[in-house]
Amino acid sequence: MIIGVDFGMKNIGLAYATDTLAVAWQTVPAKEFVSFLRSLITEKLITEIVFGYPLKNENQSTKTSSRVDQLIEMLSVEFPSIKSVKIDESMTTQIAVQILRNNGYSPQSIEEKKDSESARIILQSYLDEI
Repeated sequence: MIIGVDFGMKNIGLAYATDTLAVAWQTVPAKEFVSFLRSLITEKLITEIVFGYPLKNENQSTKTSSRVDQLIEMLSVEFPSIKSVKIDESMTTQIAVQILRNNGYSPQSIEEKKDSESARIILQSYLDEI
């Protein structure tokens, strides 16, 4: 199973792949994410994790991209068989909000679903490339 991750400071959006299609899944509070991910990896047959990687102008690292790097390093030690991939996540939250708005979701639902929808967009971009 391949999962996509939209890594935020407050919430983490998750998506999963079914063959060539990404599906928005759920949002997890950032403070619970590492333990959630560990249990998810041991319960599911996860082979690959695609992380949205935030960069500033001119490809400069951000606080969030540094945290993504730390997480990938930790995963490579604990779960060396799982492939971690970073892809540009520029504008995914804005695109996710627009998609949800265009599909008639309420402002409250958009707020609840935007992170997992962003993860879906990140993962689908990756699936389209491989």
